[in-house]
Amino acid sequence: MGNTIQNGITRPYVGQNSQSITDVKQTGDKKSGDVTSPQKPQVLRAWAFELAADGTTVAPPPANAPRRDPVVIELGQIEVGTRIEVISLSDNPQAEFSELCKGEVFELPLTGYDVGNRRGSVALNAEQMKEKGIVAGERLMLRQVDKDGNASEAVHVFLDPNGWANQTLNEPVQGGGTQQVRGRQIDVAVGVINLQGNPNPGKTDRVLGKATVDQSAPKLVEGNVSVVSDQLSKAEHDLLKGYVGAMPVLVGAGNYTLDQIKQTLDANAGPWSAHPTYKAPYDVLRAVLADSARLVQFTSALGAGSGAAPTAANVIDWAQASALAALATEPTATFIKLDKALEPGVTVSVQNSRTGEAVSIGQGAEARSSALVLRDVRNGDPLILTYRDQAGNPGAPYGFRYDPASKDGKAKSNPLDIRLGAFNLKPQPTPTQGT
Repeated sequence: MGNTIQNGITRPYVGQNSQSITDVKQTGDKKSGDVTSPQKPQVLRAWAFELAADGTTVAPPPANAPRRDPVVIELGQIEVGTRIEVISLSDNPQAEFSELCKGEVFELPLTGYDVGNRRGSVALNAEQMKEKGIVAGERLMLRQVDKDGNASEAVHVFLDPNGWANQTLNEPVQGGGTQQVRGRQIDVAVGVINLQGNPNPGKTDRVLGKATVDQSAPKLVEGNVSVVSDQLSKAEHDLLKGYVGAMPVLVGAGNYTLDQIKQTLDANAGPWSAHPTYKAPYDVLRAVLADSARLVQFTSALGAGSGAAPTAANVIDWAQASALAALATEPTATFIKLDKALEPGVTVSVQNSRTGEAVSIGQGAEARSSALVLRDVRNGDPLILTYRDQAGNPGAPYGFRYDPASKDGKAKSNPLDIRLGAFNLKPQPTPTQGT
């Protein structure tokens, strides 16, 4: 007998006496290895309400129409006669200056050059920006290439839409009067400047620019997201506990570099190594110095995943070390790695939908790789990745299930493919008797 449907609600077990609930629970994907039950649901809202009359509206805020605005880039240490090559990390976060991406490399013309100061200026009007596909808030990588094809190291460029606007401008409005807007007086170098005897000397054009809005959402390269779990061994955990106990006795509780710890131990090696109270912590810290790579990597990555400021490459993060040392069992962490998956400058968040655990990090302006860390991830857990750029524009969310058996730690199933029922609150006609 098929499922019984009453008022649009499916009741899967009515009339299915030949199939037990246990049978139904086992009809899922047996290959995934997911044996973790979802959490008990919470009731957050259960409302009964009357529909408002047709034609009722909520007044929306005024929308900013998408637009392209002029851009000015001024560059120092520019060699005369070089060309400026650019790739867009907003269009393709994994773009690079190589044969693999040669179709994505484009050239920006210098519109002004200051010989005395070795400064080059690029000024594009709205039409040129449209031609190049450039928008406010875009993240670029830029380099100079000489006539023999020798390329410089690339530099990151952020087309700031409003951070430079430190003046108030009075802008005329239609119908008369003015409105105050944020902006700035901008001097743009045009032509070749500071070259004696130049028959066509350059000049400086002065324009007034007003702040604009970045409305372009960041893009995610999903294939560059991977997941891996890591666990400290018992010996490593014991060493970490010893480190947390020894540091306050000999050096201090805090983020000291390994070099600072070594210098302190070296300076006191004689008395400490023979002292009945100091010998044990001295030996522990010597052991940490001899095998510190795992403790540095583990605690620093957890610190970055919690949104804390990243510690130096040779520092065992004290806050994380203390928390991990207090655990009764060997600590495990799951790292969600993003390798050239997003443009720089974005804020990335990941949530484990089973537990509700969530962490966020902000990628730096130069960062093209980062990692988020969750503490309780199990096989089959649905992970939801969200991200937004500096202007607050959100990108399309990305969902996947953790699968430690797969190469990149992700199962093929997408937890965002959510089964949804129909939603229709319009009154339905009452069926006539006999139908």
